[in-house]
Amino acid sequence: MEGVPIIICSARAHVSERVKGLETGADDYLTKPFDPSELVTRIQVLLRRSGHPVRETRKSIQSGELKLDPRSYLAVLSGRTLSELSPREFDILYLLVDRSPDVVNRIDVSKVVLGREYDGDSRVIDMHVAQIRKKLGPTHSRKILTIPGKGYLWSK
Repeated sequence: MEGVPIIICSARAHVSERVKGLETGADDYLTKPFDPSELVTRIQVLLRRSGHPVRETRKSIQSGELKLDPRSYLAVLSGRTLSELSPREFDILYLLVDRSPDVVNRIDVSKVVLGREYDGDSRVIDMHVAQIRKKLGPTHSRKILTIPGKGYLWSK
């Protein structure tokens, strides 16, 4: 079955085991315990990257004046479509709104949206969040709170 992405789900979390799994041909490596929604999202990311059709499992959600439709990647804020959001920015915003009022840590954002673990040095997530805030505008940008040492929070 050439072209089918492979994800290893294992309790073996040592770096050498993960490297060995990826070197032997796996496309991703997920260590136990993991949240089932993370596995589903990783599968969707791999299928999307490999050109396979992906059936959207996320549902439309709303928080105040913000409506997010993951099937069409449509974000509407106060009746205005946020067409300038990139798919990755949409995914981050969706994750924050969906998990609200819980804080979403940087590791979860990185795993779910970027498809890999946060390496601690990367500012990629910060840059995406800054862009989302800018696109939300001055009034709504304050709804994304940075919780130092924890992650991000969508404030309803």
